[in-house]
Amino acid sequence: MNQSSEKQLMKKISTTGTAYSVDLPKGIRIIDVGFGNSYCVMIAHDGSVYEFNNQIKVMKKINIKNGMKAVVGHVHYLVLTRDGMVYSKGDGLCLGLGETSTATTPMMIPYFQENNVKIVDIKAGVSHSYFLTEDGDYYACGRNTSKQLGLPEIKSFNVPTQLKGKKIKEIFSKSYSYGIFFKDEKDQVWGHGEQVVNRKKNYSALEIFKDKKIVKAAPGYQKLLLLVKGKDAKDNKEKNFVYFETRNGEPTLWPQLTKENVIDVDFGCHQCLMLTKDGRVLASGSAPKNYKTVRLPAIPKYLTWKIVCGSWDSVVFPIADTNTLILDMKEFQHSGLFADLEILDQKVHSSILKWRTGKEGTDATEILKTFSEKHINQFLDWCYLCDATNIKLLQEVAKAFDLQIDPKKTFDDYFLELYRDEDSKDFEILVKDDDENSEELIAIPVHKWVIQARSGLFREMFQNINEEKNQVKDFSELGPDSMEIFIKFLYTNTVELTADHVPEFVLQDLEIVPEYYKLNEKEIFSEQIHELKKLNNMN
Repeated sequence: MNQSSEKQLMKKISTTGTAYSVDLPKGIRIIDVGFGNSYCVMIAHDGSVYEFNNQIKVMKKINIKNGMKAVVGHVHYLVLTRDGMVYSKGDGLCLGLGETSTATTPMMIPYFQENNVKIVDIKAGVSHSYFLTEDGDYYACGRNTSKQLGLPEIKSFNVPTQLKGKKIKEIFSKSYSYGIFFKDEKDQVWGHGEQVVNRKKNYSALEIFKDKKIVKAAPGYQKLLLLVKGKDAKDNKEKNFVYFETRNGEPTLWPQLTKENVIDVDFGCHQCLMLTKDGRVLASGSAPKNYKTVRLPAIPKYLTWKIVCGSWDSVVFPIADTNTLILDMKEFQHSGLFADLEILDQKVHSSILKWRTGKEGTDATEILKTFSEKHINQFLDWCYLCDATNIKLLQEVAKAFDLQIDPKKTFDDYFLELYRDEDSKDFEILVKDDDENSEELIAIPVHKWVIQARSGLFREMFQNINEEKNQVKDFSELGPDSMEIFIKFLYTNTVELTADHVPEFVLQDLEIVPEYYKLNEKEIFSEQIHELKKLNNMN
């Protein structure tokens, strides 16, 4: 993604399913958008916040720093900042400011700061607001005439009020929803408000879902979409299902969408959107019967479309949902390229098993063979992708290797540790010294499998050189400093300069990297070089 194409990447989708380009501030990358009846609020990658009218034509920058999330209700909006504070603007009752008058500029909700409460998620309904804390506590304010806040008293609250006795993992609500759905600690999904107030449903316990698990609830006006994961009775394979429910009906399976492999759903008033695993956006009307694929421009693989339904129209925009390192590791895992072991008909890499288990690859596979296929698949997904989806299965296998699994540790954490582990590096890239009068080659240590996974050029080299060889000479004319920066990028997905680097030299050198080394997703590296050149006033 280059700078010239960024301007037109956000798209507005009409109720007919037609996508229109939206003009954005130059050089802005979007990380979140809130969209509703009266407002559109956009969060940029640098934390700046922009407010548009609902037609997304008139724009102004808001005086809020370090924004990370925006949501829009029917008559108001909320902005969450990285320090856990919330700003609100619009109809006074649902703003949490202790007033009933309209706020014409966004103001910080004082309650959370005064009570030392850090907010990690926000949602907005028609005339009410929801707040989730880092400890799983839930607060709400606004109109509660149908108990849409989940609070017991049928009255309105103009300051955030806590729901007692329940810990919340996730909140589901939309700009034109008169209710709230939330997932508790036990992954049970509950509903409050107009949609379910007289039916008192615990959605996860409905007999219709049986052994299926609700991934997301997307409430609209008197309607609801449910994204559900479970096994298909026909082939016993795990799939995603979409259920649709009207105000007076029971959840009904939308069978055509099973084959589409939908991974996200959203609902407004007159439109619902679905995102598929292969990156397509599907649109349907408010009473979904048929759907069609929205025509959208191609985006790099490391980006994915994010869908946001408003009251009527909707918006979509690309975000970096998965970094390129994860994409490369997925490809490396499933291609079996350079794999030297096999377990359950899967090719695996002994070097990765040794990194993760501390044991030689053959010893590790012998231990793995004592477990079920589910255990092995989960453990291998953790080895390659740091996936701890089923922590119970993972910990059972880890116990056999005397490993401690930290579920809070991220993919990036593990690979940064790997980059810093000099003792386990098993290969050297030889780079010519910057001194033109020197013939010396400087050795830069790496993990062979990391550069195999990340660079098409190195993959080609390793297919044509002796496997026993533990060095290769680099012919790109990158100096040692530039090569060090590039190698760190292969582990961390970040181009990072230190005080010792001279930007004018290394950044110019690094411009050849994406094409020369055949990076799978060239744009992410080029974007970072572009930003660093701007930061250092280089044209």
